Amino acid sequence: MYDTIEIQRLAEKTNLLIDNLPGLSGIEELRDVLRFHEWRYYVDNNTLITDREYDILFNHLRKLEENNPGSITLDSPTQRVATALNPDFPAVKHIIPMLSLGNAYGPEDIRDFHSQIVKLTGQQEIEYTVEPKFDGGSVALVYENGILTRAATRGNGQQGEEMTPNAKTLPSVPLRADFKKHNIITAELRGEAVIRKDIFDKMNEKRAENGYSLFANPRNTASGGLRTKNPQETRNRGIEIFVFQLGHAVDSTSRNMLDDIPTHSGQLEALSFLGFKVPKEELRICKNIEDVIEYIAEWDEKRDSYAYEIDGMVIKVNNTKLQEKCGSTAHHPRWAVAYKFKAKQANTVLEDVEYQVGKIGSITPVAKVKPVHLAGVTVSSISMHNEEFIISKDLRIGDSIVIERAGDVIPYIVRSIPELRDGSQESLVFPKHCPIAPDKEVVLIKAEGEAAWRCTNCQCGAQDLMKMIFHISKNAMDIDGFGKSYVEKFYEYGWIKDIADIYDMDFDKIK
Repeated sequence: MYDTIEIQRLAEKTNLLIDNLPGLSGIEELRDVLRFHEWRYYVDNNTLITDREYDILFNHLRKLEENNPGSITLDSPTQRVATALNPDFPAVKHIIPMLSLGNAYGPEDIRDFHSQIVKLTGQQEIEYTVEPKFDGGSVALVYENGILTRAATRGNGQQGEEMTPNAKTLPSVPLRADFKKHNIITAELRGEAVIRKDIFDKMNEKRAENGYSLFANPRNTASGGLRTKNPQETRNRGIEIFVFQLGHAVDSTSRNMLDDIPTHSGQLEALSFLGFKVPKEELRICKNIEDVIEYIAEWDEKRDSYAYEIDGMVIKVNNTKLQEKCGSTAHHPRWAVAYKFKAKQANTVLEDVEYQVGKIGSITPVAKVKPVHLAGVTVSSISMHNEEFIISKDLRIGDSIVIERAGDVIPYIVRSIPELRDGSQESLVFPKHCPIAPDKEVVLIKAEGEAAWRCTNCQCGAQDLMKMIFHISKNAMDIDGFGKSYVEKFYEYGWIKDIADIYDMDFDKIK
């Protein structure tokens, strides 16, 4: 849909618009940029910007249009939820639209959401539910007389791509459910397709053994797996569907049966009894907004140990009558909001590569990137492990790259973005001689079956320094968590230069 030149143009325009939000004269450029990023996210599964950056642009467009109603166009991103459909699958209309969620990024945003609910409902005491926001692919499941008759992706919110044969292969999706217990004849459920993190890792291990390219992440693998042309491939990916909403339910006379189950938590409990996978243990009913904030903080601490990828928590008004009072916009329900955890991924630029020498002579390339704020810290250096890592990621100096913090601790390069190359990028050539003292022409060696290049005849003192640091740190484990990151601690405390001076090493060369 977009060629390389157009991708580069829109990526550059995105950065300009984020830094300088346009006035009414730039509204069409803003729409073009948003349409592009919607396509990258929902269709191509290859996003270029963070959710928050997208939200900044989208919310600005919405304000421009609210202040200038005459500027609204039928094809504006504010008039629909997502973007174009994948033409490989037939389009089907959802019974009710699948809307997006508004976002919150901190406790004050959550309190603002509560204040709005109080105004809309006229009630001071509001009961909320809080549950994980799964990071996968959204689906809609339709049951007629208790039989699964249709499954579709989210698509553009109004209609999605039908993938019923694929959904039927998933054990977590009941082919039959006794909705008649609740006098429900037609039901449409909302869910999220996800892959457990340990299953994803095992899949990639097997792919590596067989010489196949690795899957990028669980989200893209699950979302793409919904639309494979071979339904068995969908099953082989270990996809599970978490159902998070009973969106539509009527009896034989078309009466709304949701009124008989007056809470969101009650509806999920009913779905659980019918055999659906729901976030039953994870969901909490909170009596006030401060309980909501406290529960979210708990999950922020433990999300990395959870079996599935999540990128936030969803807060919903529990009472469905109050949900009706709050209503919805064309974009999102007013009675729910998604709290977003701090971003674990960000885009930056690979500016340079430095090489470090370890205590046994292994050479580690370290990426020097344009500083970027990620998950609460500023990242400017990232280990690239070895030469094979550089080759497998096709990394070049000047590349735009995607980085993440695994477990919010270790920065990691996910991939390069070759579509944004303009010809100025330089290929990386791993050194053949010691990078600390190349004038000594000490040749690096890589043993058969190993990934690391090593210096086996150190003449610059770098290995001796690392050995000394390692030795001292082993005997200093009780000092402020020393052993976890001993090199960083030695730099931080200024001790590394003292050791270099003691052993008559040239610190400026080996640091």
